[in-house]
Amino acid sequence: MRSELQDFRLRDFRCFADAQTAKLARLTLLVGENSTGKTSFLAAVRAACRLAYGSGDTGFNDPPYRLGAYSEIAHASRTHQPGASSFELGFRRLIGDSLIDLDTTFEPSEFVSHPAQTRWTCRDVWVRQSMLNGDIAEVEFGDGTRDWRVGDPTNMEGRRLFPAAICTAIELELNAERLAAFFPLITYFDSKDGVREPYAGAPIRANPERTYNPKGTSSDPWGTNAPDMLASLIENDPSKMRQHIEAFGRRSGLFDEIEIARLGKWDGAPLQVLVRKYDDKRRKGPKRNIIDVGFGVSQVLPVLIEVFQARAPQLFLFQQPEVHLHPSAQAALGTLFCEVAAGGKQILVETHSDYLLNRVRMEVRDGGSGLTPADVSILFFQRQGMGVRIHSLRFDENGNVLNAPIGYRQFFMDETRRSVGL
Repeated sequence: MRSELQDFRLRDFRCFADAQTAKLARLTLLVGENSTGKTSFLAAVRAACRLAYGSGDTGFNDPPYRLGAYSEIAHASRTHQPGASSFELGFRRLIGDSLIDLDTTFEPSEFVSHPAQTRWTCRDVWVRQSMLNGDIAEVEFGDGTRDWRVGDPTNMEGRRLFPAAICTAIELELNAERLAAFFPLITYFDSKDGVREPYAGAPIRANPERTYNPKGTSSDPWGTNAPDMLASLIENDPSKMRQHIEAFGRRSGLFDEIEIARLGKWDGAPLQVLVRKYDDKRRKGPKRNIIDVGFGVSQVLPVLIEVFQARAPQLFLFQQPEVHLHPSAQAALGTLFCEVAAGGKQILVETHSDYLLNRVRMEVRDGGSGLTPADVSILFFQRQGMGVRIHSLRFDENGNVLNAPIGYRQFFMDETRRSVGL
């Protein structure tokens, strides 16, 4: 079932004053100067996705994000003045053939940002959950002609409105005719898409090591467990995983072969990650430890492992995946993200790489990855006064950016003029 975010909405969140709507696509590139809210935007997306399935845990301060207390999150128009009394996050998501809207209002409680009210809407039907200090206070739903209130929500397990509780409450209250209108929302709450939250990657991944001791195969923002994940994936499905990673290695110029070397014959033995380069005549060079080939390989490897693994989530939030990569490898990342997005995943990428952006532009123009102009969005974050304005831009069929505001790519144009003496 196709599932992707269509847009994302913010009001009085961090540097985003007033109400703004950012248009998303299968592949969305977040661009702009430092400290213009790109990372805050990704943190907001993850928080809203968590709330979308009834969780009261926003994760504003879970790795890799550290947004602070309510006073650091709610927008303040002036220094040393209190921020807004509330802020809002919301999105529109396509689930199959249905569009689901989520809107959440946050208020302060003991310096923490708590979701005070969350509302899910699909056409004329809606479900609303009100919370007090992180606990459910009230649950209501309606179909445009009548409203219903769930019985005592404090009887629900853990005082959280789990998806199953929503579905059960609706099914008990409604007859078959009225229930049919709620099927898209019930399907949404039952969707396995909500089992795994988005993967959120940190801007700097873990330093390479000569030898890795077992740390487990769960994902983390810094790729600490990437070698163990790589070993498990290669050993369980060697041809597929190695094929994907080595294809990127050759395309980017980083390596031609990758190998896991176990330093023992028992399960969980320490391991080393080895890579090999070929020369221009395809003659094989020596195998080298990942620590001996610079930081580029170790920085990009966690990104590759996350997008290629079979249990990958539907949505990826990457911060500066191009760190430590040569421009040719940055461009190769652009092609990779186009291919992954064309395969059904959704990717939001915060990037400072003109090479990555230009490669995406050319992929759209040439049609090599299968993405159309409608499948790619550029979010340009631009300072305006004491806040930031998000401009939603698109490509045309020739890869040109449409409706770019004054200031977009101004630095690059000024540098080009200077370099040619104009």
